[in-house]
Amino acid sequence: MAENGAPYIVHLDFNGPDGPYVCGGTLISPSVVVTAAHCVFNPNGDLYPTQNITVGYGSNKLSEQLHVKPTHVVSHPKYIASATPNGLGVNDIAILQIPELEMNDKTSYIYIYNHQLKTGDEAVALGWGATTADHSPNSQPDGLKDVVVTVGDVKTCRQNDPTYVSPNGDEICTLNQYNPNNASCKGDSGTGLVIKYGDYYYLAGLTSEGGSPDGLVCGIESGFVMYTNVRSHLDFIEWATGVNGGQFLGA
Repeated sequence: MAENGAPYIVHLDFNGPDGPYVCGGTLISPSVVVTAAHCVFNPNGDLYPTQNITVGYGSNKLSEQLHVKPTHVVSHPKYIASATPNGLGVNDIAILQIPELEMNDKTSYIYIYNHQLKTGDEAVALGWGATTADHSPNSQPDGLKDVVVTVGDVKTCRQNDPTYVSPNGDEICTLNQYNPNNASCKGDSGTGLVIKYGDYYYLAGLTSEGGSPDGLVCGIESGFVMYTNVRSHLDFIEWATGVNGGQFLGA
């Protein structure tokens, strides 16, 4: 689907004190991008200024994208980078306001998934992140990639994050054991996790973080990935945009 079927995914370039940094984001309206909060803070713990952020859109190939600067950046006020016993973050979500884009077959927005998730549900993780387990920067593609991932059972997910509630809480946990070698990786942060309902895809999550008992190796069978549950943070989106949250929801 990534080749031409995800016109709502955008690429984010951050220019900070330690050099460039990349993430992804998702258009939920012509002028609103949702991404991970950890993407919008520089290594000093400050929000990146808008002039240091570039949003790439209009193509799933980085080399063919158009670019725009955001006008506002808003992080979740209760985002904490290392809040859980295992050092995982909470409320990892942020909003970028951008000049309104013209919607067409190469640029469009996606509605937020508005249904319950359960163990075994399959979703599609998208991104331009590394495609090798060792995070090699040389493996970061020009074209958007997609992999099928599977929502994990609560018991196993809690072994990785004792505070995990369920896929209908603040986070969605996927387990690599269901789809070995298929997982989000470095550079995919903030990019959308989408799920098909009927004939359409909807935004369920945002790539947040992952790991395994065997180290930070992408796709390893013992690993997991946590995605911020977008619907669970609808109040934040409404507060950050000033738009009624129901307008972002799918059927």
